[in-house]
Amino acid sequence: MKLTLNLNTPDTALAIDGKTMRGAVDDDGRRTHVLGIVGHESAAAFGQKKPF
Repeated sequence: MKLTLNLNTPDTALAIDGKTMRGAVDDDGRRTHVLGIVGHESAAAFGQKKPF
């Protein structure tokens, strides 16, 4: 499957996905989580980060 980045097309929907990383903890002992957001039409990643 080939994805093409298309920034000229506005996104009508976003895919939001979150995960808890198995076995990963920060210095305070909290489990590590990541969150990703991708546009359906543009295939652009709008954000991917470890939320606090």
